[in-house]
Amino acid sequence: MAVSFVFSYAPTCHVTPCSIQRSVTTHTINNAASARVSIPSIIKHVEDALPPYQWRTPLRSTAPYWLSWFQGLSQCFLSARSARLLILAGTDRLDKELMIGQMQGKFQMEVVPNVGHMLHEVRIHTHHSLTVIISDVAIGRITPRG
Repeated sequence: MAVSFVFSYAPTCHVTPCSIQRSVTTHTINNAASARVSIPSIIKHVEDALPPYQWRTPLRSTAPYWLSWFQGLSQCFLSARSARLLILAGTDRLDKELMIGQMQGKFQMEVVPNVGHMLHEVRIHTHHSLTVIISDVAIGRITPRG
């Protein structure tokens, strides 16, 4: 859940490499090269601060709003009048609406195992399931009924 992801991060870090290493060791991003590109953009250097590096966006302060951001999202997804593909790192967090919709064939679901929180940060060629998904999208195998 996003809560554990955000709260696993220290609010500050002494150096950017610390943040990069932490993202890899906590499996937030499983690809170290990708972490070296992504993490510096979410860290800022604060002059005369201890520690000198802080998260650019204080995600913990947004916690009271998280629930409202996602309320009704599954229903919106299921009611879309187009082809639907849900790509997940695991099925353990599917809500009841999505579970029922998937069983009814309302969308195509692909699970990409062994990825961190940032699924889009993986090396596509090392994940066969992502390669298959991209191929299916490219040749139109994903249809409005899933």
